[in-house]
Amino acid sequence: MTLASTALFVLGFLASSANAATRDTIDFTDHRDGFTGSSVITDLEQCPTAVASDLRGKFVETRPEHAVFIGIRDFQCADGSGFVVRLTANIGVGPGSLGSWSVVDSYGALEGMRGSGKIVGTFFDSDGDDEPDGIDDHYTGMITLTDQ
Repeated sequence: MTLASTALFVLGFLASSANAATRDTIDFTDHRDGFTGSSVITDLEQCPTAVASDLRGKFVETRPEHAVFIGIRDFQCADGSGFVVRLTANIGVGPGSLGSWSVVDSYGALEGMRGSGKIVGTFFDSDGDDEPDGIDDHYTGMITLTDQ
């Protein structure tokens, strides 16, 4: 074996021993009833359902009937693993909000998860008084999962 082929073999062995990653789409909805309670349904095999909570959040009114929400939201799966997203949503766009999100942290079975995408929120009125009682935030995008 020549020095060059030995070096290629070693580099190939090191690369194959590193954690592999899988890139895929993600689609999940955060049903926020009363703007405090939350139930989340995802298409992630590792986290089919979750609850979400705001770690930080700030509304900034930019003009009458329009605001921007910037926040950090923790999605915790039933097994205790989860992921944290930073989101920015423009509120007052049609019947809800439009924005973007990105994963800023992940833990447990989802450790190493990265990703980003868009968010579309639709307000709902569950008691018929023509005032929003909550919002369904629909997240879509791409993620990368590190094989554990």
